[in-house]
Amino acid sequence: MRFRTIVLLAERSLKEAIAPSQLSTFRQAILQQHTRKAPFSYRKMLTAWSNQYNLPLPLSWRSDLSFGWQYIRRHPALMKLLLYYGMLILFLGALQVLFTPFFLILGTPRTLGIALSIGGIGWLLGSLTMGVWGWLKNRVNGILAFATAQELWLMLAGFKASIPLTIIAIFGYLFTYPLISSCNQSLWQSHIPREIQGHVFSIKLMVEWLFLPVGYLAAGVLCDRIFEPLMAINGPLSQSIGQVIGTGPGRGIALFCRLMGSTILGLTLWVSKDNDLR
Repeated sequence: MRFRTIVLLAERSLKEAIAPSQLSTFRQAILQQHTRKAPFSYRKMLTAWSNQYNLPLPLSWRSDLSFGWQYIRRHPALMKLLLYYGMLILFLGALQVLFTPFFLILGTPRTLGIALSIGGIGWLLGSLTMGVWGWLKNRVNGILAFATAQELWLMLAGFKASIPLTIIAIFGYLFTYPLISSCNQSLWQSHIPREIQGHVFSIKLMVEWLFLPVGYLAAGVLCDRIFEPLMAINGPLSQSIGQVIGTGPGRGIALFCRLMGSTILGLTLWVSKDNDLR
């Protein structure tokens, strides 16, 4: 039953990504691509970019997709940043699925509502902080620093079966997300020529948010089939890791949260030493 619920959440996210009201807009844009020629100055500029990077001339929707993807592939730093941020989105999707059952195990629906409200306040304050603070000069360092803080909060959520501690961790996790997202977006905007940002950003957003339904689908299956049985009262890890984070219902989700945090910390360490991104 829980797996079916997760599948429905994933389907809903995909439907919301392309709402029916937007289909007519997409259809009209595609028709214009095939029926109208690009202005001479714009076509000349695209031809120059295509020749400079040895990429197909983006004059149709197929070549548009190919142009944006090939541009990212030709720049290893952008490709690594794309995959790194995609992993952050994947874990965000997993957390969205696990958040509700995790809190209902610890407390009541009222507790869940309070936690959701505090988490939303954290997201809002993070957005306001970036708006007041402004951009960082070294955006890569900003992404890595905030991502490290975010995953430390995530690991804290899985440390102990404590409602106040978990609420604090959720607040900190969601507070840092707008900071990471702002640094990431401004980094792309400052390194991609304005004339081709539409071609590149369309591929960027598509690839990044494809990670979200993967997180939806994987989280429930992994926790139900693997992590929860491992952390059961008499489970295989009850006498080892269970002595640290506890055993019983919800402790498998806690272990999964700690594993997600550790994974991102490892990726952050790897990215921090990559010369392409520095």
